[in-house]
Amino acid sequence: MQNTPDAFIKPHFADEPLPEIVEEWLVALEARNLSAHTISNYRKAVSSFQKSLTLHDKPLTLASLSESNVLRWQKDLLGSVIPRTPTGCGYKYTPESKPVREVTRRSYLINVKVFSNRWVKRHYSHHDLLDLVEVGKDIVEPKEGLTVQDRETILRVLDGQSFEEVRDRAFVQLLLATACRFKEIYGLSTTTVDMDNKRLWVVLKGGRQVPVDVDGRALRDLRVYLGRRRVVADSSETALWVADGGKPLTYWGANGIFARLEQRSGVKCNPHRFRHTLAQHMAEQGAPVADIQDALHHTSDRMSRRYIGNARTEVAAGLAKKWSLAG
Repeated sequence: MQNTPDAFIKPHFADEPLPEIVEEWLVALEARNLSAHTISNYRKAVSSFQKSLTLHDKPLTLASLSESNVLRWQKDLLGSVIPRTPTGCGYKYTPESKPVREVTRRSYLINVKVFSNRWVKRHYSHHDLLDLVEVGKDIVEPKEGLTVQDRETILRVLDGQSFEEVRDRAFVQLLLATACRFKEIYGLSTTTVDMDNKRLWVVLKGGRQVPVDVDGRALRDLRVYLGRRRVVADSSETALWVADGGKPLTYWGANGIFARLEQRSGVKCNPHRFRHTLAQHMAEQGAPVADIQDALHHTSDRMSRRYIGNARTEVAAGLAKKWSLAG
């Protein structure tokens, strides 16, 4: 079942091409300076939904953004869909034996609901077209942090003296020391690094700027990098992270730090894994969830609890014994 024309602000909106409206939305998200990873996740989700529409010979229009089509798509994901040979009418899709993980299906569904509620409802429809679609129970998959051995291996790999290695070591050390997001460290400038007060000023997801103190090896490695940076970069350049030619390091160039590091160390080096690692270390040392929430700049403790996963479970195991009233 598809949405009828009276569901839309103007009846002809029902026939508007869905792919074009998706692109409008993604362009708007890019203008908000969201990370490339976040936008990629949104694109994958909506693309998967459109593949399902094509598989079932449904038109790629706004009218097809309906509860019944979304539920059918979720069933498709239990067997997944993959592209087949393109035809004159576009791509055809065929079921694949390997199902999409439950956490991925839920993530896809949430992203499509965001598209419906925050873009289509605002510009094309009278109400949220997918309001009745239930997301279901939250799926929590504990994230595996870096072990002590992993961290030692990573830093050993980065123990060289080339400009690239000095820069990469400083970048990684700041992630390990601060629990900041990749984009927050990448977004630092020379004006937001206060070496005298051992403090960084990072810009969070919502645009709020907060202070983060740094010390120890991370501060030492950052100071070494800044010394090398002054040699290669023009004094007017404000980007903190630069290539060896002095030009600002691109977003994908910064991501390349972790691709090289993973290849050389054999350790999985997704930048966000460093953030999970510090959160789990804090939990293992008995830090209250409130402190972990503050350190990670989460707006609620719910997300913080997801980050610390099994580490908090181990700490909690001894709480009853600590406070026992038994004789």
